[in-house]
Amino acid sequence: MHTPPDRLSEIATGCFSALGPCDFPVTRRLETAERERWNIRLWDRDPTIWSHDPGMMAKIANRLGWLAAPDCVRDQIDAVRALVASAKADGLTTVRLLGMGGSSLCAEVLRRSAGLRPGALDVQVLDTTIPAAVRAAERDRERSLFLVASKSGSTIEVDALYRHFRAGLPADRFVAITDPGTPLETLARAEGFRAVFNNPADIGGRFSALSLFGIVPAAFLGLDLDAFLAAAESMRALCGPDATCDQNPGVYLGTFLGEAERARRDKLTLLIDPSLSALGTWIEQLVAESTGKAGMGVLPITGEAPAPAELYEDDRIFVHIGPDLPAVLGELIDAGQPVMSLRCTTPEDLAGQFFLWSMATAIAGAVLQVNPFDEPNVTEAKNLTRERLAHYSAHQRLPEDVSRAADDGVVAYADKDLHGKFRHPDEVLSAHVGRVVPGDYVSILAYLPQTEAVDEALARLRAGLGRGGHIATTIGYGPRYLHSTGQLHKGGPATGVFVIITADDPVPLPIPGLDYDFATLALAQATGDFEALTRHGRRVVRLHLTSGVSAGLESLNRWVESRSANDDV
Repeated sequence: MHTPPDRLSEIATGCFSALGPCDFPVTRRLETAERERWNIRLWDRDPTIWSHDPGMMAKIANRLGWLAAPDCVRDQIDAVRALVASAKADGLTTVRLLGMGGSSLCAEVLRRSAGLRPGALDVQVLDTTIPAAVRAAERDRERSLFLVASKSGSTIEVDALYRHFRAGLPADRFVAITDPGTPLETLARAEGFRAVFNNPADIGGRFSALSLFGIVPAAFLGLDLDAFLAAAESMRALCGPDATCDQNPGVYLGTFLGEAERARRDKLTLLIDPSLSALGTWIEQLVAESTGKAGMGVLPITGEAPAPAELYEDDRIFVHIGPDLPAVLGELIDAGQPVMSLRCTTPEDLAGQFFLWSMATAIAGAVLQVNPFDEPNVTEAKNLTRERLAHYSAHQRLPEDVSRAADDGVVAYADKDLHGKFRHPDEVLSAHVGRVVPGDYVSILAYLPQTEAVDEALARLRAGLGRGGHIATTIGYGPRYLHSTGQLHKGGPATGVFVIITADDPVPLPIPGLDYDFATLALAQATGDFEALTRHGRRVVRLHLTSGVSAGLESLNRWVESRSANDDV
């Protein structure tokens, strides 16, 4: 333990804080929460914590089932274990999880944190419509079980992926997890899937990690389900109705997040132990999609290269998650930055983090007086995608974009403030990032296959655009981010500067039964989000790579780095 414990105040077992400039508003809010019995009312499922509008209250009341996790899955544990045993008996080695957002990210966290344990099946998440990524998932197809996960049962990406993999494979190679009565349940039972699991309908997607959406993948990965559920129970007890608000880690963390946003410290910078780093993507979608509305929102920053503590602006807060307290916490405290630390050791311990962050996010919504259980702008982006696909069905092409600037295998499309002002995409990008002011963040939204080479190229681009830590930066792969940070991008504060990256894919990959292919679907999603962002007055450019992903990203990095050297970007 590198940072002396006396530098931090203990909240509850394994939770510490040094709030700095956020101390007074957090303390005051905790006193208010205690006086108004927030914790007790939350456990009583009282929706007036967030709203007094009757319609909104009814919707919120139907989204609090996560409080009962993990109890809601105990009666199906035997069926889950039997499914795993049957898959092994049939010689299957891989589980391909077809899902988006909250239906898939928990599984990815567990796979990347736990690794591939002896005797377990390898769970691989496929949450993309990028043709190259779908093709790459074809390996081991004949020895794979496909887990089709969708709360609504009508998610467009999941439907497309199911159609693709179902072609040529029997129905008993598929398992469904969905709410009761959805189109997916109807399909699965009619087709004769190997198993159909109904998740409680009162658990929202991003709050579903401790439901069947998390438990089924955990079982395939060989996690100790008893230890996993016990960790969730332990954290639930710490966050229970008998704890005072200042000693309840969920209420404390949520108050910290909410009050920091109100103080314009809305960049939640996650410092996660490398062994658990995948947890950041799950926290990102939970917090961003839940709080990013009504012009407010907490933006999680995950995977950003660390910078010297004194370089960070005063729009940040820091949360460390891991087994030990690192020295960087002391440096951040010395620099006057608000800090929290949450102890987490094993992959099974992640269950406690899933409950803690769900609780904290709900409380942050109460502090901000927003409904943390809806996602209105996610629906907006989906509708714009469907409009584009309808246009394609009628005209065999997507609505045309007007080319702004093209050169070096890159075509740049920009919002109206930059439209027609530049002839080279380099100039468009330079002017675009030049619009960044203190308190902003730069978000790279890449509709590209997520490979090691692309990860490295985007990390290099992120570093260049972030000016060594002075500017907060995020990376989101499309269409995944549409189900997570996409809500905050449009519904949250207008502080984002967005760079959407798309690319040509010359080899068609049809979607059985539909009149558009995967490349068309991905481009419809990217351009639909571009339109949604511009409708909300956001600063956005789209850079389309026409000469290949590697060459195009190299051009972008070369432009950014050359201008960084001249202090132009």
